[in-house]
Amino acid sequence: MVRRPRHAIAAPVHVRAAGEARLDSLELTETVDIGEGGLCIVTARARRVGETLRLRLMLPCRTAGMSLLAVVVWTGAQPGGELRCGLRLLAIDLRDALLLRRYLASLDARVAA
Repeated sequence: MVRRPRHAIAAPVHVRAAGEARLDSLELTETVDIGEGGLCIVTARARRVGETLRLRLMLPCRTAGMSLLAVVVWTGAQPGGELRCGLRLLAIDLRDALLLRRYLASLDARVAA
């Protein structure tokens, strides 16, 4: 499996376990990095590898946010105790996928300039 490039972006994201409907199950957190195939998030809740999550990712390129379905592929604590987990995207709307690709390409172009 080829890992796609990631970009260090701290973007707000709402996280909820797939199938969970309780309001108190919603976690507002932020991303550490984002790529076309997945993202890393900070989390206050312990997540299990294999757990499926529903996300609402807020990026500057889209005011309404992007609805994503992802699976936890790794979890870990950082020095200082911050919990992070790596997520692989399972489902994203085609328009949002194209928008995400263009947004990430624009970041690549800024770095190259």
